[in-house]
Amino acid sequence: VEFRFQKPEDLLEIGKYNYYACNSSTPSKQYKDSPAIAFMLVPGDYFFNSGNYGSCINGQKLYVNVAAPIDYDVDDKI
Repeated sequence: VEFRFQKPEDLLEIGKYNYYACNSSTPSKQYKDSPAIAFMLVPGDYFFNSGNYGSCINGQKLYVNVAAPIDYDVDDKI
């Protein structure tokens, strides 16, 4: 996923609890430059917010659920 944002904002990948609490003190990844590319290669939940507390409180945050790929077998087609 490509994210675009303007300075002085940054983008943080955080955990679920920190997402709901708007706590950005322990991000797992920090993106300081725009555009930022976040690779979500493993199925699961990913949580992002701004390092700016006020922006997060005002709803500037994102939750992404990445599903496992569907394996279509040629023999299963009708």
